[in-house]
Amino acid sequence: MKRHLFFVFITLILFMAACNESDPPPVEETEDNRSSAEKQAEWMEEQESEQEPEEIEDDFWEFETDVGKFYMLGMYLNDGINEETGMYEVDFDGFKVDLSVALVDIDVNEEYQYMYDGQENIKAIQITTDVENTNDFDVDYNGNITVVTSDGEQLNSDSGIMSENPAVQTYYGKVKEIGAFTIVMGSHDSLPERIELIMDGPYIVEDGAVDPVNGQLGEEQRIEFDFISKDEIE
Repeated sequence: MKRHLFFVFITLILFMAACNESDPPPVEETEDNRSSAEKQAEWMEEQESEQEPEEIEDDFWEFETDVGKFYMLGMYLNDGINEETGMYEVDFDGFKVDLSVALVDIDVNEEYQYMYDGQENIKAIQITTDVENTNDFDVDYNGNITVVTSDGEQLNSDSGIMSENPAVQTYYGKVKEIGAFTIVMGSHDSLPERIELIMDGPYIVEDGAVDPVNGQLGEEQRIEFDFISKDEIE
């Protein structure tokens, strides 16, 4: 099962990279216009049919996107993960955030180094998200996530207007989107055995604005994960 979770995470990342080449805007779901999540499911099914987890080779743990070359070190898992999707499911009263959490090394391409204080190589917690607003009303998602590690670090995602994650946006009705948070570790030697994610809920949009005091949808979520290394999977 753990092999399958690694496979799901990487295929989702590669799907995101393929989508970002054309960077289409999110659209409202109709029968004639399939959502990115549906296309993702079809794409992942094709990938699984071509390469079963038992047949994964060493170079499968390395992959490239526009940002740079990623080296998978392991994943953060818990008993609440959906074995079929490989993701942990968070529901903020109808605003659903499914996520997978991995630890990665990244050789950052030169044109993206400005995003990471000029660093050529970083170690990061990579949170891949599959987000869906199932409500009829508009919802604003800022992507506020705090990571507390067993090594005593407290890290924060880029959120709001500072975020380049396509999942961080206003969802106009029933919309789906995928995205990823890359949260850089304070030390390249860090290898936390456990992490806790603290996630803020989104906000209801009324008359083009949100109420920061009373408008939050759902409650804060705190989720703990344990590290499983790539070597333990192999």
